[in-house]
Amino acid sequence: MPEVVTTVGGVDYSLTDIGHMSGIKWSTSWPNGCESASVEVDIDPRAHSRAFTMGATFTVWDGPARVWRGYVAEFTPPTLDSPATLHAKGLYELGKHYLALGANGLSPTSTPQTAVDQAIVRGLPWTSTTLSATPFSSADQTVEVN
Repeated sequence: MPEVVTTVGGVDYSLTDIGHMSGIKWSTSWPNGCESASVEVDIDPRAHSRAFTMGATFTVWDGPARVWRGYVAEFTPPTLDSPATLHAKGLYELGKHYLALGANGLSPTSTPQTAVDQAIVRGLPWTSTTLSATPFSSADQTVEVN
């Protein structure tokens, strides 16, 4: 059975250590990758855990393989009749919050590799990969991205 781990402030929380997990679902797509995920955790309604913190990293493991990664976007607390539910969005969603800026962090860039690398420097939790080093063909495309 897949395992869900949330991470807050560098501390990992295995949801199976907190309560009984069920209904684990996740989806991926091309080219975005991880899209959405959810899990139900049967816990005492009076219980509290940092594992359910909004924005916490949400990772699905299948054995030793990480199969999905994102962040907690919504938490529905448990009631006496229903488990807690965590809903997560994929990390690609976070890219929307970073402008395509150059190395100086002030001016726009039309080069995808530079835009992603500089967003990572500014805190985007992605791993750099090789993207196009070719600038967009027009200033309009750069403005549209931003």
